[in-house]
Amino acid sequence: MKAGEYSGAVETQFGLHLLKLGEISDSQVHVFHILLIPEPDDSDRKLTAEKMSNIHNDIVSGKTSLAEQVQLFSTDDYVRSKDGRMGITDISLLPADIHELLLNIPLESLSMPIFSADQYHLIIVHERVPGGKVNLTNHWPEVESMSLEFKKRDRYQSWINDQRQRMYIQIK
Repeated sequence: MKAGEYSGAVETQFGLHLLKLGEISDSQVHVFHILLIPEPDDSDRKLTAEKMSNIHNDIVSGKTSLAEQVQLFSTDDYVRSKDGRMGITDISLLPADIHELLLNIPLESLSMPIFSADQYHLIIVHERVPGGKVNLTNHWPEVESMSLEFKKRDRYQSWINDQRQRMYIQIK
């Protein structure tokens, strides 16, 4: 694009953008944009529900796996990197309307599609861990893992600081 030109519709994970290129300098551009976030209607929800139902059936029948479907459809990089696994999650941090469902999904079985917070979810509960105050009896693996991660980060940061002291970088 040249300065003053408008783009066509540009779709991102945030919605549809109309861009206008303003001033251009050596290393920067000044861009104006309008963002339209499409609101789903009942027909969109119905199509999504049908798609989720088909995905559910394909997973249950063994045609695909939940991890494969996460890779195909998830737009969240963190969720994709974990193949959809959320790890041990405090259900109070999740939308309230699915708390009861999470407590009643049989372990290791795929839920039916659940609509919550304007999204559809397929959920597998692998384990239920007692909540409440963290203690070493009920939460030892999590405490051990967090401690190990803290030690790794601390050691890595010490290494970075040591390298900064040893290196000399000249920028011309």
